[in-house]
Amino acid sequence: MIKDDIYDKMLHMIEFKKAFSFVRYGDGEWGTMFEDTELHSKLIEKWGSSLKQLSKPLLEIVNGDNVRKENYFLGIQNHGYQMFRERIDNLLTNQNTCNSDILHRRNSKGEIDDFFKVLSNTNNLLVGPHYMSQLNLFKFDLVETPQYDVWLHIQDLKDSVNAKLVSGKYHVILYSCSLAAKILIDHFYTLYGDKIIQIDVGSMLDPYCGMYSRNYHINVIKRLGLNESDMMKPKIK
Repeated sequence: MIKDDIYDKMLHMIEFKKAFSFVRYGDGEWGTMFEDTELHSKLIEKWGSSLKQLSKPLLEIVNGDNVRKENYFLGIQNHGYQMFRERIDNLLTNQNTCNSDILHRRNSKGEIDDFFKVLSNTNNLLVGPHYMSQLNLFKFDLVETPQYDVWLHIQDLKDSVNAKLVSGKYHVILYSCSLAAKILIDHFYTLYGDKIIQIDVGSMLDPYCGMYSRNYHINVIKRLGLNESDMMKPKIK
């Protein structure tokens, strides 16, 4: 089980603008990477054959030099780890690993306010779908992504994000763009890893934007005093 919790360390590094990158690998990422598995077949059936193009890049990231750097944190979800424990263990050789659910777990429990508070004192860039524009927890500029099949637009997103980053304005880049986040974070770590903070927030911000995309979001929705029936839901492919 992956137990290391870097939440407090993350808050400290954001507060003092110390560069780091945090990326999350769960069952979807491992299932995409391990092409001979039943989960991979199910993912292809759901999302289409274009998903196959991510298998090699994701493996190269996990096996690469960046994830072995002190300020690059490879978050591993325990559920996915238990599914593919032996194969993941064979891949992990000195990578800087931690628990991937440090934000999502606190979000579900209502213990995430200090994360939003520290972001209120930084210049933030958010990379995610259009509905993220409704977020009002902290200030940010948005690089809009497609809501679905984001991995088909990685080069365009690299160009759009880089056009923002060259200004040197942004301290924190938050990614809510599925599997594409892993590619983008690794790419920009290579370019700006000692200058910026990158955080793969996954779906944790969705309920604050009116989107109910994960089962655990019901806890957040209730805490916010919202009605489930009023929330947007992702389309089923």
